[in-house]
Amino acid sequence: MWKYAEARLDSDEVHAIPVSEMPQTAIPDDWASVRVDGMEFRLPSDVVETQDQPSPDLVIFQNGVGVMVMVARPADNGELYEMFDVAKIRPELKGVTLPKLRWYCCQAGSSDFRWSMTHGEVRWHAFCMTAGQLFRFRNFGRVETMFSDDIEGMIHFDGKFASFSWEDKQSKQGGYINFRGASSTIDANFVRGVCESFKFSVEPHAEVDAN
Repeated sequence: MWKYAEARLDSDEVHAIPVSEMPQTAIPDDWASVRVDGMEFRLPSDVVETQDQPSPDLVIFQNGVGVMVMVARPADNGELYEMFDVAKIRPELKGVTLPKLRWYCCQAGSSDFRWSMTHGEVRWHAFCMTAGQLFRFRNFGRVETMFSDDIEGMIHFDGKFASFSWEDKQSKQGGYINFRGASSTIDANFVRGVCESFKFSVEPHAEVDAN
């Protein structure tokens, strides 16, 4: 039954994505501090120079040579938690953050299926296959994790693009920062530096500031 459903759900060619922990990265002293709706992070000064807000939920920073940083304003992830009630499948994962859920999904592939699986293992496998198609930035590239006491995040690198999805463990607010590099392969240390500097605090008002 699962093999039939797998084909119907177009999940029979889902491959695991390599996952590793993000290495600590030094943040250059000349990077500018940026604050957006409770988020605080640092960016190269030339990237901060040009700022655009194409929609109420998105702020874009870029320079003149193709480097772009797209910052989504934080949002409450409550509805997504209701949609993906993981505890019904794996009670020990009750309260798991969305970045960590993405982490589970990225490590799963259609080749994980075994005929000896229990019913519970098949349900978890099916969940990772179907939810993974929504959670993954793409089905290619590689992933680095950044799990701390306050913030849990995951960076998906794919060619000239990267995406950092994050969540504040206490407030359950989260969002993403998308990156586009100037060359065919994005500078991983540039992305890591931004993520290393990332902090979040719940604030009652909106602000966009770059110093």
